[in-house]
Amino acid sequence: MSIKFKLVGRKINIGPQKGKNIYTAQPVYLDDMNFKELCTRIAEYSAMTSADVRAVLDRMVYVMNEELVKGRIVRLEDFGSFRLSFGSKAVEKEGDFNTGLIRTPKILFTPSKELKASATTRGGQGLAYERVSAETGRRKVLKSAKPGAGGVTPGDNAGSGTPPNPGSGL
Repeated sequence: MSIKFKLVGRKINIGPQKGKNIYTAQPVYLDDMNFKELCTRIAEYSAMTSADVRAVLDRMVYVMNEELVKGRIVRLEDFGSFRLSFGSKAVEKEGDFNTGLIRTPKILFTPSKELKASATTRGGQGLAYERVSAETGRRKVLKSAKPGAGGVTPGDNAGSGTPPNPGSGL
């Protein structure tokens, strides 16, 4: 297997090389893996069924959301850590600040050293790169999942004290 890339040309608009044309490599994503496929693949490597894996991951997302909104960092051993972050608009005087200036929070993921190493060395074998045409590299538009289409959307029942039914939408 190799990582696919395409070359993309652009003109530099600032700095000492202004006006020059340059080319850079950009990764090409030919497909995506959905949640059902991920659960099936994980089940192949475990003693659990794909439904069991789905139920565990569904609960993991729910519990992670609960902990993130409490201000906790969620660390998943060799996988990485998740934390909630946000920015805000600036004010000149401390007294002028109010919570309405805080931007929508984002969940940030930081991969562990182990995950970074495995992703960049493919189990110690190194990575191979394959150039594809710009046409092949054209990104397809993916339909976004609709809320309530199964699983837990961060924020579902958050803070209600009642976890959603693990069997709902499965």
